[in-house]
Amino acid sequence: MEVELHDPDKLELLAQAIELLGAPRGSMLQAGDRTLPLGRLEGLGLYLNGTDLPAEVYATSDVNQMIARLEERLGHAGELHGWWEGPRETALYFYGPSYDAMAELLRDHLATEPLCAQSRTVRLT
Repeated sequence: MEVELHDPDKLELLAQAIELLGAPRGSMLQAGDRTLPLGRLEGLGLYLNGTDLPAEVYATSDVNQMIARLEERLGHAGELHGWWEGPRETALYFYGPSYDAMAELLRDHLATEPLCAQSRTVRLT
C-alpha cells in the first residue's frame, strides 16, 4: 500500500492507525530513509480441498455457515480477514495474536467439519 503523507511528523500517527487496522507481523512502514516495523497479528491460512471430497459434501454444505462456526470457535483469538478461490482449493485467511492459539482452537473442529476434510493449515508470514 502506498500513502502520500504531507506532514512527515505524522509518521508515528500513521503507524498507529495501521496497527489498529490489523497489520500482520512483519509489516513495515517506509518513509524516505526511515523504516518502522509494524504488525502484531499472526496469520493462519486454512486451505480447503475444492475437488476431492465426496460430491454430497459440496452439495449439502454452506461455506458461509462453516466460516461462522470457525469464527465462533476462535472467539477473540482470531477472525477472518479474507479468502482466495483457486481452481483446486479455497484459502481462508484468519489473523489473531497467536497462530498457535488459533490452530489449537480449530484443531478438533477441523477434524469434524465436512468441508474441512483433507484441508491443511499454514502459518502465514
